[in-house]
Amino acid sequence: MRHALLAAVIIAAVASAVIAYYYINYGSTNRDPLSPLRTVLGNAPDSLTLTGPGLSAGSTVPKQYTCDGVDESPSLRWSKGPEDTVSYAVLMYDPDAPRGTFYHWVIYNIPSNITALPEGVPKKFRTSFGLQCINDFKRYGYGGPCPPHGSTHRYVFVVLALNTKLSLPSNADARAFLNAVKGHVLAYGALVVSYGH
Repeated sequence: MRHALLAAVIIAAVASAVIAYYYINYGSTNRDPLSPLRTVLGNAPDSLTLTGPGLSAGSTVPKQYTCDGVDESPSLRWSKGPEDTVSYAVLMYDPDAPRGTFYHWVIYNIPSNITALPEGVPKKFRTSFGLQCINDFKRYGYGGPCPPHGSTHRYVFVVLALNTKLSLPSNADARAFLNAVKGHVLAYGALVVSYGH
């Protein structure tokens, strides 16, 4: 009886440790990195190619673009959207954050003739490339990957080709942006990378 009780305690402890490890490292049991955007994307095709120096599918984000470095946005380039594209938007988020999706960056109303962003977009509402939302760090612009110590998270960069320009208040956050773009996404492209420390 005593051995059975001890075995049960050990099994429970191991199970708790596994759950804690998964929670710290992945936060969510949802393994689809695009799940936060599925209702926004609708039936839009994944037809845009999104690239950036030092960034490729499955790669590690270079330190300079994280909270362990200078924390500046990376340069990005994407393929041209459909003919009726009016504007583009770019966002980056962490789908593995322990308390739910964490939005690091949203820049929108990028003119349709622009298909690239330079490194280090200024961290303010109005830029020469487009307007920026307040991220989940409660600041304008880009906030780089900064997972809990001892964990590795995925980070998703997404470009959206939209059939409209948005009218959002200057204090709009990512969730307000996502509500506003429903029904307006013509095509998208995504790049999933990771970072840990």
